[in-house]
Amino acid sequence: MLLADLGATVIRIDRVTPPDIGLACPLEYDLVLRNRKTVRVDLKDPKGMALVQDLIARADALIEGFHPGVMERLGRGPTRASNATPGWSTAA
Repeated sequence: MLLADLGATVIRIDRVTPPDIGLACPLEYDLVLRNRKTVRVDLKDPKGMALVQDLIARADALIEGFHPGVMERLGRGPTRASNATPGWSTAA
């Protein structure tokens, strides 16, 4: 949120079907998403993963909020992202 508030283009990748937390909130009313764009992608679909890889390749930074090991299981961990993107490092 802070990066987006400071003018960075932030793209949040969401699930195709939002999680059912008991309260439906349309994206335009979700204040946590202010100044961000959202893209709904199925990360288990090869076309979805190709889209994500394209976004990563053109990004200046990647912040993933999954539990440890999730992106690695999907084949898109930090090592693969940094190898596919010149100038990136996997700094923790």
